[in-house]
Amino acid sequence: MQSNYFSGIPAAACPMPERILPKGTLVAKQYEVIGAPYGGKCKALYHCKSNKMFGRDVMLAVPFADGEGCVLPFKNEQNVLENISHPGIIKMLHSGECQKYGLFTAYEIIDAPTLAAAVRQERRLELERAVSIFVQTCAALAHLHKNNLVHGSLKANHILLPRLKDHETVKLIDLAQAQPPGRTRQFGAPELIDLFQTVGHPSPEELRGETIDQRADIYALGCMLYKILTGKAPFNGSSAEEIKQKHIEEAPPSLLSAFPQVSFPMQLEECVKRMLAKKPEDRHQSADDLALDLRFAARRSG
Repeated sequence: MQSNYFSGIPAAACPMPERILPKGTLVAKQYEVIGAPYGGKCKALYHCKSNKMFGRDVMLAVPFADGEGCVLPFKNEQNVLENISHPGIIKMLHSGECQKYGLFTAYEIIDAPTLAAAVRQERRLELERAVSIFVQTCAALAHLHKNNLVHGSLKANHILLPRLKDHETVKLIDLAQAQPPGRTRQFGAPELIDLFQTVGHPSPEELRGETIDQRADIYALGCMLYKILTGKAPFNGSSAEEIKQKHIEEAPPSLLSAFPQVSFPMQLEECVKRMLAKKPEDRHQSADDLALDLRFAARRSG
């Protein structure tokens, strides 16, 4: 299995919801469905109009099913978004539960491609654009981290790129896995396969079954930045177990060896190498520190 870090969630991996809300459905007496659902991993997203927000368009999410695997992450994201507010993080407008359709969340609607879509279209991004995107992502992450949260599921499909006039901005989405530091997860073979097929970037310590903190998000950003700059994932393999061991044990090839057509500045090579360090204490210790390092590397390339 070759790990494709920007493939998105395969259609076969997206279960259809137990109930599909047809066009015209009114949820919670105010959200009218005007489009077919888009499937995430645990929730369906509908384009709606709100009759209590002067006809404002919103994105409405409902869990795929009533089981804990869908409901618990859904509720977790609601709790997280109730307590944070940052221009680089998607805004929750309303959440609740209605008798007929169950839990729902209304978000601001953002008509913008994901970072994954941008890389699929262009294969790789130029340094200046990549640094701008990641510095803004660092600002959003720093807000999460300062609120004692680890995103825990950073991937290119979870970064939207709306434009503000002539400036490309960032919106971080999908905080269903966000938790305080100290979480551990166990990965069996099925979980590993699912993780890498859905473009996950688990840190070495998480793959070893150890607790994670905000520095696990730094590692995930390193995986994404490597791919964005070179068009290649830092680690590939013929099986999920092989990819796991490479994350735990192997240093990634340099940016230059992965994409020799470009002369990457040494400061950038060192920055990415630090982001992908096996030990959390060897990485940048905060998203703010990483943003400064990326800015410095970009200036040195000029």
